[in-house]
Amino acid sequence: MNEAAYVRLHCEIGAAGPEFELLARRSRSEGEPWVAYGRELLRMAERDLERGAIDEAWRHLNTARRFEIYGLEKISDEASRARAATAAGETADGEDHPDGEDHHRTELEIRAAAVREEALDTLTGWRRRAVVDVLCDEDGEERLRDGITGSELRAASRILHEHYESVYLGRSERQRQFNQLVLMGALSGLTLLLLTAVDWMWANSSGPLGTAAGFLTTPFGPTGVADTVSPGFAVFMTVAGVMGAALFGMRSLRNRSLSTSVPQQISQLTVTGARGVIGAISALLFYFVLQTPLLHDGTLVSQDLITPALMVVVGFAAGYTERMAPEVVARVASITDTGADEDRSGGRDG
Repeated sequence: MNEAAYVRLHCEIGAAGPEFELLARRSRSEGEPWVAYGRELLRMAERDLERGAIDEAWRHLNTARRFEIYGLEKISDEASRARAATAAGETADGEDHPDGEDHHRTELEIRAAAVREEALDTLTGWRRRAVVDVLCDEDGEERLRDGITGSELRAASRILHEHYESVYLGRSERQRQFNQLVLMGALSGLTLLLLTAVDWMWANSSGPLGTAAGFLTTPFGPTGVADTVSPGFAVFMTVAGVMGAALFGMRSLRNRSLSTSVPQQISQLTVTGARGVIGAISALLFYFVLQTPLLHDGTLVSQDLITPALMVVVGFAAGYTERMAPEVVARVASITDTGADEDRSGGRDG
């Protein structure tokens, strides 16, 4: 669990409880449904926090805070009626209010102003437009609309809270995928070390380890010469591609901006596994491409440069760079299509 996230949420829940109880007492709402539901939501948030479910805890806490608006609405209505009665009594006594008298904002309006400012500073796109439509005056975003109701404030608060919950969910999914990529990179790296150790230590031994070492071919074997066309070398190169894919995935997660649109159909484990499979396939593709006869005339790369170390590096790069394999496939396709194009051109000339 993220310790900083735990501490922050623990403090928020600890402060939310007394604030909720005080509001219920001030609004004289004991026994009303919103009070009972709010208390239950706060208890659920505490239980979520105890089991480490940070996202669920925030969702329950935010819902409890929206229930507080019922109490603010009740307090504001009572204050408005009291001011109206006072104004009516003063008018009956013949005391007129001077023009330009300050308007005392109700607690509901104060909360609405805070939500508006927070939403304008945080939200973008349709969420921002929705909050502006609900809370702001027709003349622009700078002015809160008169006569804000509790239902409107709850709707705007819900939009703001849903944005935060989407961000929390996106961050947790990104952290989970990053951990999976780290694990995949570590396992592929350890696999490369294990294959090298088996090839180095038991290459001339008998028994199962000797058989495995005879099958495996690595650039770091005891002879210093690796048979790049052997299936064992293809295994080594494929694992290098998986490690490159893991490193690229971690880098892309760091550079990618956080989106609040979280995919629901594809799990992060599936995405991580797909990266490894694509990296392995790309490396295996280069295992064959670097040995194709197309290289003999220097079409793609000089045959003299093809060494075991180069092939492993290319396999790693194939997993790391997503566009590398498709570009090479397109290049090979253009080479193989040349003769057909010439035949078609000659046929048209004839």
